[in-house]
Amino acid sequence: MVLSLIAVLLIVAGTVLGALRVVAPWDLLETSVTGAHFTLVVGAAVIGAVAGLSHWGEDLLGSPGFPGLMLLGGLAAALGVALIGAADAASGFLGQADFTGVDLATAGYPDSGTGALNAVSTLGAAAFLIAGLIWMVAGVRHLAADPVGAG
Repeated sequence: MVLSLIAVLLIVAGTVLGALRVVAPWDLLETSVTGAHFTLVVGAAVIGAVAGLSHWGEDLLGSPGFPGLMLLGGLAAALGVALIGAADAASGFLGQADFTGVDLATAGYPDSGTGALNAVSTLGAAAFLIAGLIWMVAGVRHLAADPVGAG
């Protein structure tokens, strides 16, 4: 239940950011706000899928999973998505370009002062990676605990 609520909140944040992104005077379409929007929406989808598997896992797989590990992983994933999304959104509002498809020679702004935002985004990526590892451990434990071997 908690993870599904978090997924809904991330979708709402992504929707608001997507709406802000197309406001003409702000001219955010070519900035990293686009990446932040993508991160929030896809992150919410991943967390929502895990919430669904956590809730209906026993019906789908035949044995109860490990809801504590699923929740812990979901909270880590939500933290990661929020950190990455916030850092990208702040970079976009500061005028940083979305680097998708740009070659390395033209990427970056040396004196932009957004190095701290890159560190925040890296911490978010680490949190999301930790979430994936927690979910992997939960899945392995679930498979190892299944006496029938059917799910």
